[in-house]
Amino acid sequence: MLRRAELAGDAHPEWVRAVATSIGEARQAAAPGNAGYGGLDGEPGYLVVMKGNFTLAHHPPGGRPSTGQYVAAVISAATFRLTDRSLSDRDVPLDRYGPVSLLAGGEES
Repeated sequence: MLRRAELAGDAHPEWVRAVATSIGEARQAAAPGNAGYGGLDGEPGYLVVMKGNFTLAHHPPGGRPSTGQYVAAVISAATFRLTDRSLSDRDVPLDRYGPVSLLAGGEES
């Protein structure tokens, strides 16, 4: 995940947290209102949230890069592949899904 943080413009995020949940629940938490992936929504997955100063370089021609403090990534438990991600200034409360693991960084402030 630290490589993904680096690709998003912050190689040293303040913290990285994760929780096990379903892909569907993780997607709704990361990007509320997005359409599901059909059969994958009920599959086991992980919701990973990083806090830092992020900039996503991919944007429409002539548009400005997106920036935010939180990157939320949805990872398939079966393949460990990224299925979705979002960038915002809104933290995603992970404790509602189960025990939260701190993967990197210090305690959140």
